[in-house]
Amino acid sequence: MARTGFHFLHGRLQAKFSIGPHPKTDFFVRKCGREEWAKFSRYHYLNNDLASACKCYGLYDEQNKIVGFCAVMPFPHPKVHNIRRCSRLVILPDYQGIGLGVKFLTVVAELYKKEGYDFRIVTTLKNFSKSLVKSGKFLLKDCSIKKPNLQTILNKRISRVCRKVKTCSFKFVGGVHG
Repeated sequence: MARTGFHFLHGRLQAKFSIGPHPKTDFFVRKCGREEWAKFSRYHYLNNDLASACKCYGLYDEQNKIVGFCAVMPFPHPKVHNIRRCSRLVILPDYQGIGLGVKFLTVVAELYKKEGYDFRIVTTLKNFSKSLVKSGKFLLKDCSIKKPNLQTILNKRISRVCRKVKTCSFKFVGGVHG
């Protein structure tokens, strides 16, 4: 996998990385509008809501098609005020399973680390959790079995949410790459 490069394109900060080797494809990360969430919300495992405090980022392929979405928001903490957390991360189904989610999240986390923020994510996805650990850039902070809350039960099918869910939280520890 190629190193990530940050640069400005048309006055906007953008990051570029490649997935390969066969065939090698370039992907770009840049800020996007909240309206892009509509293309991804049905693929997210929680609900369709997007908090108003979120800053949004898109993952674009070589044809400028958005294939991933990441929303980041402030994380309220009584003592630490510089925490940001990923509240939504979605890669379109046709692009899943090739490492784009972790690479995309890493690029966004690097942007926040460069600005002096702690960056966190919480997930219930087993394979994604394994990929975050394997990347060496995310530290597993906690992993526990939790029952879904009442709001989740009301928003989802009862048969799916009545089971206990393993929830893992991670902190970004990787360095900023140029």
